[in-house]
Amino acid sequence: MALSRKTSSSNAALILFAVAASAPLQAEINYTFNGFGTVAVGKVLSGDVDDPDYVSYQCPCFITDYNNGGIYERNDSWSFKQESRLGAQLNVNFSDKLSLVTQVMARAVDSELSLEWAYLSYDFIF
Repeated sequence: MALSRKTSSSNAALILFAVAASAPLQAEINYTFNGFGTVAVGKVLSGDVDDPDYVSYQCPCFITDYNNGGIYERNDSWSFKQESRLGAQLNVNFSDKLSLVTQVMARAVDSELSLEWAYLSYDFIF
């Protein structure tokens, strides 16, 4: 059975954070860790549409973040689920020239930790 993409990225995120967190044991490596979050609530109050079951959603509906499932539907009550999220960003400077920046996020829509992005950079200018 193959691992899902989210499971793989969650495992990669945890491994990346573990390696980066243990890296400051060396004197020349420094890091910063920042957390962030959004608590948002919404509800569709009214509206008219020609096709109320457009693409399997109860319309009128409001799409806030389609890629991540942030869709408020007609029959939903007030909800925090569509847009609320928690995240963390880790910046690691291995040297003056080599650094890593990564971000992980958990969304209320799917309740899974996912690696949003990671950048490893090296300054080639001497």
